[in-house]
Amino acid sequence: MTRPSSQRPAWVERLGAVAGLLLAGTCLAAPVTVIHELAPASKDLDLTASYRLNQTGQVVGYSALATQPAAPVFLSTAWAPTATGAAAVELQSVQTPGTLRSVALAINDAGVIAGLVEGQLARWTPNPGGGWGAAQLLGKPAGVTNFSVLGIGDDGVIGGQYFKCANADCSQGNTRSWIYANGSYTEIGPVTGLSTEFRAMNDQGDALLDHTVQLNQTRIQVRKADGTLVEVLQSGTVNDLNNAGQIVGWRTEGVANSKTGFVREADGTERALTGFTQGLSFEPRSINNLGWVAGGDLHLNELVATLWVGQKLWDLNGLLSAADAADWQLRFAMDINDAGWITGLGTYRGQERAFLMQLGDDFIASLDPQGVPEPGTAALLGAGLLCLASVRQRRYARLR
Repeated sequence: MTRPSSQRPAWVERLGAVAGLLLAGTCLAAPVTVIHELAPASKDLDLTASYRLNQTGQVVGYSALATQPAAPVFLSTAWAPTATGAAAVELQSVQTPGTLRSVALAINDAGVIAGLVEGQLARWTPNPGGGWGAAQLLGKPAGVTNFSVLGIGDDGVIGGQYFKCANADCSQGNTRSWIYANGSYTEIGPVTGLSTEFRAMNDQGDALLDHTVQLNQTRIQVRKADGTLVEVLQSGTVNDLNNAGQIVGWRTEGVANSKTGFVREADGTERALTGFTQGLSFEPRSINNLGWVAGGDLHLNELVATLWVGQKLWDLNGLLSAADAADWQLRFAMDINDAGWITGLGTYRGQERAFLMQLGDDFIASLDPQGVPEPGTAALLGAGLLCLASVRQRRYARLR
């Protein structure tokens, strides 16, 4: 039985709302797939990289120099598609004045960003009028190194991992996972064994952990937002989980060390993900709430950004228009949201650039809804996708 609307998770409500908007739209001819260059935050920089995006299409990453000087330059950057009628998207940058090493690594649907500034945890909060305020520096625990940020939930809880030193020079120790909430750090997951790596966090604040008990003995666990720890797998490398509890990852098999991708469903069953070559470059990276997966693989001797829906896969370069394909080589897809926006890494006219792609309406309309746990929402979304082929949404000319 479908739960009453008031009892559904917020993310399910958002999917229903999106589908309703699609159904309410005026049916027009569908535009083609659109791709945006995510340009550097400063004209003095010439390289960009992206990590994550939220449901509104805001992307976080950094701007840098392709040839780094002795003192490296990394500026945390967010790209925010903001429509004003038919106007182009404005690029909005997140920078800390006087800081040359900062990276934006995660963003939630409220637009709150988490990252690093000179090795410390930092948080940027959206301004009511647009853009973001100055970075709030939240420090880091004593006696740790290799400090990293890997997720932020819709409740603002931030998660990541660090190497916890066991001696003064940090030559010994273990990798441990942590969350930051209410002004303090808390280690999560097992604190025994060789390591507990933080792999991802979904919107609800559930954390995906990789616990290495000892060599060749791995336990994949989900630490729920309420603190409950659930073991879900005993093998594989995992990269992401969605709000429905689906987990994406891969395993190495055979003498040739070929990789086999998988989606682990919430009920414990698995769906295989095949690649073009499934060699060392094969990596399913991110999964949205519809069960669509983005990542990369080697195709025709080129590393290409890849999309999986159900049992099918696509080289994202093949979805570009002829004009865009002449400018772009899409190398790897880092993240995908429920509206079909994908961010990743590639080259644009020979320069290393992050990209933001919006899948074409006709392409999305040809896909079956995947992985939505609420039957009523699945039916609504399916109807919305059928109408989407003839709905002309606002398109953005470029990112500045």
